[in-house]
Amino acid sequence: MTVTKTPSQTQPKSPPVYSVTPPPPRPNIIPAPVVDPAVVSAVVEAKMQHFLKELQLKQERHLSQMKETQQLDMQVMTSKLEALGSDVRHHVEQEVAGVSRRMKDYQTYSQSAAASLNLKIQTLEAQNAKLSQELLSVQLMPSPSPCPDITTSPIQNTLTPELHQAMEKWLTSRIQEQEATRPGDQGSCTECRRPMADKMADFALETQGASVISTRCSETYRIRSACVTLFGFPLWYPSESPRTVIQGHPVLLPGKCWAFHGVQGTLVISLSHPIMITHVTLDHLPRYNAPTGRIDSAPKDFEVHGMKSDAEEGTFLGTFTYNEHGDPTQTFELPNPSDAVYRVVELRVLSNWGHIEYTCLYRFRVHGKIPST
Repeated sequence: MTVTKTPSQTQPKSPPVYSVTPPPPRPNIIPAPVVDPAVVSAVVEAKMQHFLKELQLKQERHLSQMKETQQLDMQVMTSKLEALGSDVRHHVEQEVAGVSRRMKDYQTYSQSAAASLNLKIQTLEAQNAKLSQELLSVQLMPSPSPCPDITTSPIQNTLTPELHQAMEKWLTSRIQEQEATRPGDQGSCTECRRPMADKMADFALETQGASVISTRCSETYRIRSACVTLFGFPLWYPSESPRTVIQGHPVLLPGKCWAFHGVQGTLVISLSHPIMITHVTLDHLPRYNAPTGRIDSAPKDFEVHGMKSDAEEGTFLGTFTYNEHGDPTQTFELPNPSDAVYRVVELRVLSNWGHIEYTCLYRFRVHGKIPST
């Protein structure tokens, strides 16, 4: 079968449709305005002026701060200089006072020595005058023998050996009597010059059997300079042990003492014999032997406690004060001595005469009586 298509039934092919995209809109370009150079320079100049003003303000603030800091520093330095000046002035005043005290002591000693010498001279002159009168009376006594002829033999003014010896003996005895009966002359009696402590037994003497048991918490003061060093490292510092206090050195030398830190210290001593304690003695370096003329490191107030053994609590025996202007050796009597027998004595130093770093103990003695039973 044949199919025949009519023209109405056949549709012609339509041509392809192309979409046309419109071009993007062109941006509105605003033309840059024309800037006047004079305006630009004016703006720049205004900014520079503002910057200069801020810089000037900052400099002024900085300068004011520096001035204030300088003023504070000057005030601090002025106060320090004033304090240093007061310290130096105080030190100089102390040195001048020490020199004046030493000069006054020397003048007093010189005056006393001169008075003693004048008294001795007057005594000798009086004795000489008395001897002259006695000799004159002896020469004027009538002799049983006939007087020699003056024209033939001259007068002999020499004394016989017997009379010379008798005169010397009489003069020596009179001088000794005068020196013994003169209480004000300290150089006349050697026994009278001895302190009271030298006339009593010391039961805290190491050579007699006493010993140091303990120093409690007292630490020995050591000087800063080392005696022995190895490659610059200190190995040993010089110091005196607590035994120095009871070794009984006859002459007290500067530094020959036990020094402990601070103003308070303790020393426990085992006595050579159990005794009934009646007195204690504290020795220190004399002021005239001290290098500075002061003894600020000397103990001032101290306590003494008695114990039967070092394990028990001590019995309070008294509080005493060492006088820095007194004698180097000062003996103190117990206020309430008892018949209690003690074998151990504890010395407690409570204060000194002004030294802050250390306190020195040269010698401590304990006196008393050994019980009869």
